[in-house]
Amino acid sequence: MSEYEKCKSDIVYFAEKFLDCTLAEWQKELLRRFHNGEELIFSGTGKGKKMVIAAMEQYKKVFE
Repeated sequence: MSEYEKCKSDIVYFAEKFLDCTLAEWQKELLRRFHNGEELIFSGTGKGKKMVIAAMEQYKKVFE
């Protein structure tokens, strides 16, 4: 499997490897849920949530 295919199939791998994010388990779970097509609604603007949102936006730019 190429790096492109691995990143496209695993958003957590993409965020950690190419966006240089160190993610907590709850952040990984949110990214997996987003990747599986669930609609996520965020309240608050904590740093951890901002990192998840930024990773989702970057993923969309690259793969959609």
